[in-house]
Amino acid sequence: MRHESRPSRALKGWQRLVGGGALFVLVALTSAELLLQIASIFAPDRTSSWRPEASNRIICVGDSHTWGTSIEREEAYPAQLLQFLEEEEPQVHSVINLGLPGLSTTQLRHRVPDWLSRYQPDVMIIWAGVNNAWNTAELEASPNSLLGWLDRQLIRTRLYRLVRVRIHDRSLERYTAEERADRVWQIQSKTGGAPRYDAEYTVTHEGVTEQIAHSSDGAADAGRIVPRAVADLRAIMDYAEAANVRVIFVSYPINLGWYEQANLAMWTIAKEYGRRLVYSPDSLKRVAPEELEWHWRMHPGAATYREIARDIARVVLSD
Repeated sequence: MRHESRPSRALKGWQRLVGGGALFVLVALTSAELLLQIASIFAPDRTSSWRPEASNRIICVGDSHTWGTSIEREEAYPAQLLQFLEEEEPQVHSVINLGLPGLSTTQLRHRVPDWLSRYQPDVMIIWAGVNNAWNTAELEASPNSLLGWLDRQLIRTRLYRLVRVRIHDRSLERYTAEERADRVWQIQSKTGGAPRYDAEYTVTHEGVTEQIAHSSDGAADAGRIVPRAVADLRAIMDYAEAANVRVIFVSYPINLGWYEQANLAMWTIAKEYGRRLVYSPDSLKRVAPEELEWHWRMHPGAATYREIARDIARVVLSD
């Protein structure tokens, strides 16, 4: 009769131990994901503090055209969009303005996964690209990196989204309960006034604060806009599709120069992924001459944002 040697028995024991441990971890992770999926059906989501009763959550992401440079907060397109949606379907929609002046598509790409994880929206409206001509901040990481690809795969699970939000929050300074009373998206610029190439912003929402800085190498080149925006927007679309989020693009109302290049990038991705693009030059045509106004660097006034919001509302409601 042949007996196994002691080293052989010990090796098989370790193999069983490792295999059992791996199986336990797999079962635990699968169970946690299943519980989160079930909980999402029967309980309000933890990210719904901005509008718990809403069944259709909409995040508006982008640059100063989303934020609303030189106009009041209620005149920016996200606020006016909510008004139009409320008229048609009261208490159904929730809209949050996550725009930031000067934001590039690269900076947007870095933040979209956290926003998708935190708010778990149904719709994401994107209006960005023109600042790629000068804003060279955060260019180090490639959207095609292995970690980026892995992140876009894992974001499909609620467990990973929950962990991602926890990690993101712990990496930022926590605000006190008193400072969290106003839960809107707050922006404070250290430079003040209109956005500048070297601006630094403190952005606060949901009890966390983040420092966002812009940088420039001194050049302003329209040729930088399209290739970088297309690569970034593809990565953003992959995140959105993994999280089952519908995307709507909005073009700049002035279709010239830098704006034309940014519009081309968004049009390219909208066509590639079969998504809707609201062509705001058409919205602009409906603005009465006496209401038409332009602010810093051809940012539109409240009346133009109203018509753009009206067209976005039509797309949201029709789809």
